[in-house]
Amino acid sequence: MAAALINYEERLRQAVRFFWRGRREAATKQQATGKLDQGNRGAVTGGKNLDAFRDMIVDVVNRHGPEGCEVHRGKTMVVLPGFFRPKSPHFPTDKIFHSSSYQQRMKILCERMLEQQLYSCASMLVAPNESKSGDSSHLSINAQGLPPVRLP
Repeated sequence: MAAALINYEERLRQAVRFFWRGRREAATKQQATGKLDQGNRGAVTGGKNLDAFRDMIVDVVNRHGPEGCEVHRGKTMVVLPGFFRPKSPHFPTDKIFHSSSYQQRMKILCERMLEQQLYSCASMLVAPNESKSGDSSHLSINAQGLPPVRLP
């Protein structure tokens, strides 16, 4: 029996809205406690911001992934760290990143992962935080020679 169709574009919009709402709520909660972090840190340290994206990806894998594929979401089974940022660099930064925007840096990262054959495709989602609609743009790069989707 074929898997039921799901409107993934709407799920993506919902995930984008959930992400930005979660960040706003975390920042508001931190302000209410009087314990303010520097910059936007208070908005990102609340956790759960990416849960709607994770749930959508898990749904795709469960419906359309290889048979017998397992998706682990519990903390005891997670192999890769969810977040890591050293306080000081442990190695010199590639000069290409010095004058690049955050989006350009992610694009370079995706391209390099493909060039080094670490992945066969990579994608990045960009969504403005002022948008209540959940609209987003994306960049997809692949190693199969298909034309990439470019950010506007």
